[in-house]
Amino acid sequence: MTPENTGVKQNGVSTLVQKILRALNGGKTRTTPSTQLPGGVQPVRRPDQRFFDQRARDLQETEVVKRVLAKPRWRIWICPIDFMEARFRNLDHCTEFVSQNEIRYASGDDYPYTKSIIQNVAGQSITCEFEVAPTRHIECWALFRSGQFVHNLALPDIVALGDNIHYLHILQIVSQVFEFAASMAREGVLATGASVSIELLGAAGCGLVVPTDVNGRYWAQQKDIAVETFVQPDALPESGRDLALDVVLEIYQKFRWIDASRPTLAKEQKRHLPT
Repeated sequence: MTPENTGVKQNGVSTLVQKILRALNGGKTRTTPSTQLPGGVQPVRRPDQRFFDQRARDLQETEVVKRVLAKPRWRIWICPIDFMEARFRNLDHCTEFVSQNEIRYASGDDYPYTKSIIQNVAGQSITCEFEVAPTRHIECWALFRSGQFVHNLALPDIVALGDNIHYLHILQIVSQVFEFAASMAREGVLATGASVSIELLGAAGCGLVVPTDVNGRYWAQQKDIAVETFVQPDALPESGRDLALDVVLEIYQKFRWIDASRPTLAKEQKRHLPT
């Protein structure tokens, strides 16, 4: 599935680049722009092709994975730019890192879930699948020794929301992703720069629940929404929460909500994330 409109950010400069995230679906061939971006900005360096080859080769389509992929979902990808086989020393290092760096949120949802980690020695990765039938919470993720983290998380199935997504859910997920990426940067895994890609797939027609709207004015017109952010490693620990708000606001705009209050969102973010 190819996003119809992909937002790409590099140090605060935004542009629309088609075809960027085709590679994120099953390891398809990447397309790297060869011309300058608007404003004379040089094209960003994209993650090495070997990351995509690794995913296509090693990720297995289990029954849980199939159920996740069948639902509207988040697809998250945190990846170094340069490929190295052992940014994590071994699989025990991978497991220790992710177990010690779950991002707590005031709602009680940890990111990522780490209670059922499996070490895949052949694929040089650890994986986790989690499913709760009553709430239909389904997710699966993989962390490779090479430093790439891939996460598919189904949208919450909340009867009261119907076919809508709450604006605070978007703030939560995006903020937790950037907090986790900041932890990876502090670990030295993203030492040469990284791409943080956040997609909302199967979103067409999905409404956005916001405090000021009682008439259902906000909904996604695109099937897939994607924002990719390229960052230097020191930017994540220092400015990760601000970068998250940039992405949150861009996603809101895809739902046609253009007047969200950044200061209000920043207060909500600070209230829910660990200090």
